[in-house]
Amino acid sequence: MNSRERRELRGYIGSGIVFLFVILLLVFLSVREIPETNNDSFKLIVGALIATIGAAVYVFIGKDPSEVVELQRKNDALEAKVDTLVSQKDNLEAMIIKMQDDLIDKMFLGKALQYDDNNKK
Repeated sequence: MNSRERRELRGYIGSGIVFLFVILLLVFLSVREIPETNNDSFKLIVGALIATIGAAVYVFIGKDPSEVVELQRKNDALEAKVDTLVSQKDNLEAMIIKMQDDLIDKMFLGKALQYDDNNKK
């Protein structure tokens, strides 16, 4: 198992634990009532945990935010490479067209000179 697979496995396990913890917390809240003295602190902690569930589910279904950023960077690099290759292709096409024009001009010039030489005699 390489480091990337271990990192993904840790992400899955961590996300699963957070998801399970939030579900258990919701089950606990449906059974027990929180005393008024700890109500605000408890709501703050529960709100923070609920806020992390989005990231946990995001990782749990297989989408790592750092992986998305890395893929975007690769995509941008590939797009730049494609643009460079397209411009190089255009330059090569222009060179081939110019070479063909030059060859055609030389052929016509050669034929014209040969025609002139034949008619002078």
